[in-house]
Parts: sequence; structure tokens; C-alpha cells
Amino acid sequence: MNRRTVVLQVHDMGALQDVLRVHELDLDCGGPRRLDDGGVAVVAFLTTDQLQAIRDVDGISVQEIDLPRVRKGVQVGRGDRFNGGSIHPSGVGRLISDEEEW
Repeated sequence: MNRRTVVLQVHDMGALQDVLRVHELDLDCGGPRRLDDGGVAVVAFLTTDQLQAIRDVDGISVQEIDLPRVRKGVQVGRGDRFNGGSIHPSGVGRLISDEEEW
């Protein structure tokens, strides 16, 4: 499913809550931000249909943005430390040296 990244701006938190109550949207994990003018902005990932529906709502400013593409980083671990999903991740991890046995 192709989604567009947008910034939604409304005049206050209550207006944002009203929008989210009616429209089921996929929001960025950063949550809403208060703007200097008292408004609220939030990043959302919308389908084309959702984008059109949101644009039809009075009081919402919609700005499409392009997020930079990031390449996957270098693999830092070796092997399947979660044993095919039977071991759940825990703790903060530790650095494993090349000499250490698995």
C-alpha cells in the first residue's frame, strides 16, 4: 500500500482529537507538537483516499513532505540470536568481540 507522508496542522489539541476520532490515521511515533501560534502539528502516513478525506475537512492544513531515504546500516550481529523467534529480546544488549564463541 502506497502511503504519503504529510504534516497535519490544526488550531488546537481538541481539533486534532476530533479528527482522529473520525479518521483512523497512521501517525508518526513522535506524536503531536505544539506550535508557537498555539496550533498543533503531527506527521501522518496516509493512503490516497485518506489524504483526500482529510483535505476535505475544514480547519486542517495538510502539507505533503518527502522524507529522505535511508540505506540499511551494516549488519552488526551474527547468527540468529532469537532462535527463529522462540527467544524474545531483552535488556540493552552488549558488544560481542570476534574472539567470543556463540
